[in-house]
Amino acid sequence: EGVYPDRALLSFRRLSEQLGDAHWFLKMLRDSSGAAERLMRVLASSNFIARLLEYTPESSSWFGEESQLVPSSRDELEVEALAILKRSQNPDKTAESLRVIRRREVLRIAIGATLGVTNLKQISSALSDVSEVYLSSMMQLALRSVDSDLDVGIVAMGRLGGKEQGFGSDADVILVYRSDSEFAQRDAESAVAKLLSLVKDSILEFEIDLDLRPEGKNGPRIKSLAAYAGYYEKWAETWEFQALLRARTISGTNQLQEEFTELIDKYRYPTELSNKKLVDIRLMKARVENERLPQGADAARHLKLGKGA
Repeated sequence: EGVYPDRALLSFRRLSEQLGDAHWFLKMLRDSSGAAERLMRVLASSNFIARLLEYTPESSSWFGEESQLVPSSRDELEVEALAILKRSQNPDKTAESLRVIRRREVLRIAIGATLGVTNLKQISSALSDVSEVYLSSMMQLALRSVDSDLDVGIVAMGRLGGKEQGFGSDADVILVYRSDSEFAQRDAESAVAKLLSLVKDSILEFEIDLDLRPEGKNGPRIKSLAAYAGYYEKWAETWEFQALLRARTISGTNQLQEEFTELIDKYRYPTELSNKKLVDIRLMKARVENERLPQGADAARHLKLGKGA
């Protein structure tokens, strides 16, 4: 049963060769009710899962019991990531260990989704949790790697901010720091450059999108809290305040997160909207529908850019 039955047999052979004579694998297939059926169903349904299983064959043990396919909580992921950061002194090995966690958890979520263990809301929330822990952990590693104690915050935007990530979603974020040092911007830029390098994964791609930052691609990749305050007060456009509706801090000290949230709240949740801003919002929505909708797409059925989206 599945779209790729022949490919499933090939994937099963490769998996069996990798695990060799592992007693637990053979025992699971023999004794666990439904394990073999679940494994073959997944292999026949998703090449994405089959490929990831080749990198983490020990994850096959999950097929023995459906409870193991329930996504790990954010707290569990944070504890594991923090233990790695504390234990490892080699930046490259630490980064790879964090990548392994992400691959493993995305695989767990994908298998659970294929077998119907989790619903759509649980899937998107779990994927968002994995991305958040991955980003915050890698930022800690990046700061350590450039020998900086700067207080840097990560603000989730878009689908990540709304905890609506899919398997192919980018991580839309903006970055903020809090410091009065004249060298802080330089240190912050160095940390961002290191972060963008660390999160790369040739096995399971991870893309950070910083385009929602002030001034977009023409602006610095990270700004101070004071710079954000100045920008939002003097230069930000209506669409930028609309984008902040799903903004959510996911990293940084509690003080930085609270101060940034307090800053943006007065712009995204104003006590009243002027007629000009209401017109701007309507024009922005009309422009999205007219200019960004793919050619030939039905506006009534397009989930992201269609009417009512």
